[in-house]
Amino acid sequence: YTSGFIPFAVRAVTAPAIVPLGDDQVSGAIPLGFTFNYFGTNYTSIYVSSNGFITPIPAQFSGCCSGGALPSPASPRGAIAGWWTDLDPRFSGQISYQTLGTPGNQVFVVNFANVPHFGNGFPVTMQFQLFENPAPNTPSIAVHYASAPINGNIHTAGIQNATGTDGVQVIRDTTTSLTNQAIGYRQSPTAGGNSIRVGSIDTSSGVRTTYDFFAPGGTVILEAPGDITVTRGIRTSSVGVRGGDVSILSRAGNINLSLDSGSIDTSSRIGRGGDINLNANRNLVIQDSRLTSNVKSSSGLAGQQAGNINLVASSITLVDSSVEAAASAVGSGGNVALTATGTGGIFLGGTTISTTTPADVATDRSGNITLTGSNIILAGSSILDSSINGAGTGSPVSLTANGGTVTIDNSSVRTTVGLGATGNGGDINVNTANLFMGNGGRLEARTFGARATGATTGAGAGNINVTFSNQMGVFGYNAQGYSSGLFTSSEGATSGPGGNININNTPAILQGALSVKNGAVLSALTRGSAAGGNINVNVSTLEVLDGGQLLATTSGTGTPGDITINALGQVRIAGVDSGFASRPRPTLPIRTGTGTLTGAGNTTPGTATIVAPTLFSTAADANIESATEIPHVSIGRGTDGINYYRFTANAGDVVAIGGEAR
Repeated sequence: YTSGFIPFAVRAVTAPAIVPLGDDQVSGAIPLGFTFNYFGTNYTSIYVSSNGFITPIPAQFSGCCSGGALPSPASPRGAIAGWWTDLDPRFSGQISYQTLGTPGNQVFVVNFANVPHFGNGFPVTMQFQLFENPAPNTPSIAVHYASAPINGNIHTAGIQNATGTDGVQVIRDTTTSLTNQAIGYRQSPTAGGNSIRVGSIDTSSGVRTTYDFFAPGGTVILEAPGDITVTRGIRTSSVGVRGGDVSILSRAGNINLSLDSGSIDTSSRIGRGGDINLNANRNLVIQDSRLTSNVKSSSGLAGQQAGNINLVASSITLVDSSVEAAASAVGSGGNVALTATGTGGIFLGGTTISTTTPADVATDRSGNITLTGSNIILAGSSILDSSINGAGTGSPVSLTANGGTVTIDNSSVRTTVGLGATGNGGDINVNTANLFMGNGGRLEARTFGARATGATTGAGAGNINVTFSNQMGVFGYNAQGYSSGLFTSSEGATSGPGGNININNTPAILQGALSVKNGAVLSALTRGSAAGGNINVNVSTLEVLDGGQLLATTSGTGTPGDITINALGQVRIAGVDSGFASRPRPTLPIRTGTGTLTGAGNTTPGTATIVAPTLFSTAADANIESATEIPHVSIGRGTDGINYYRFTANAGDVVAIGGEAR
């Protein structure tokens, strides 16, 4: 299917039948009155969910309580999502249906009339239209929106097949509303015999002999006008000079990879990884799969690099998958680019993209990571990582959704300079109309590196550059207590300078509304001798509320950066994080050693050590919500990767913590 906006034209109904639904309910089978072909399968009935979608597949869940991603096996199978969110027709509004027209030219319509969102109104009025025999090059499915407002929840508009492996996502965000608009879905023209389905292909040169040790991996090209499905894997890796390239092109269909933890592997042990190019005219869906084009061995040749990985489609979905174009010991990482050409955008769920390099050769780099689409969503602990761990140079991670929305939910974008590395980290660049970060979503440009002896440059963190035109919201923390936020830092005693956080600063434009709330943080800090980064904010309005923080701090000898705010309108700073005491806490490590706060008689066995008081402060660590510089004892590293500390406070009757008596 292809999708697009079409003229708004609601059809009049004369004798509609009412669909009596409560909250989070799905109707029984409703006859269409004709045979309707949907993703190649014929259906004669439909089921209606109170939450704004219909489906021809029985026994689907109601879709509570927000719109999910399409396509996805986790979403209702066969969903035709008009305005999928948490709707509630119990007390007001009406859902009805009717089959219009004459046999051979019938249209089945479902009306949602003034159906409110759960708990807070914002009624939705829309009409689904399913066509028995649509005219050539016209939609077989249309949804007409008289009023589809937003209420802060996620709304989804789109369709998917009966297995959740193919579909079209037009909208999935919290910011788009529709009034007197319509979306049509047209079946792409196909012919029999134009699809490819493969299990596995292996052209690797994996036998280590004198004869073929330097043989490259073979090339694989799959091209078809229709759908291409790969269910096992493709291997063109090489122990020699180069992995073979893999190219998959669907000129008018979809590409589906569901490899059951298998991979497309074009890696090389001592040479260059082969390129991976996936290009679908419609949708690219990758589930439980690995795309790998690494330089793998410590015996590799300096100056070589991992292969490039390019994904292009109308919409791109990766779930529980990984994309790696990294160097294991020497060489550069490859570049990874995801480009969504249609309105469906890019969705990553539980997916990692890595282009890292540990190389000690200054000319080697980590690879670029570039995501471009109408909307970009990172969710489910997804990670974009272009870090360095040697003398090489970091490359940027760029997210571009011009006019759209970038959402980072419980996920991280990183350009870290690793422990002892001497190279400089790459920048993080975000360009969008709207940016929303929550549930521990983070942009992180940190350096743990160490400048070479006598050097005055190197080992510096990258900058974080955000350009937005409408809304930017940074909210709250995740289930482990990690704050959402933007973080740059110089962590080591001899690390290079921390990076800047620039909001609408290149060039400086006073536009958009920025909110930092509920314990979220914008932090630029230094712990060592190098300067910390600056925070530059250029907006129309700014609010820092309920424990939100902007921090430019030092806990070492380095100079902290400046915080500069230029606002066209209101700047509001108020409130405390009232939920801090009830925040979830990760599992603490078991203390196996002993120690004293003064150090007298401290034998520091196990993991108990004396830690400098100056390190236990908000200035030293953005993960510390509220503290003063007090003596304390380290009790080790938790299962979440955070270092934990223990201290004792003695007072007559009141201890003040964060300005509140407790």
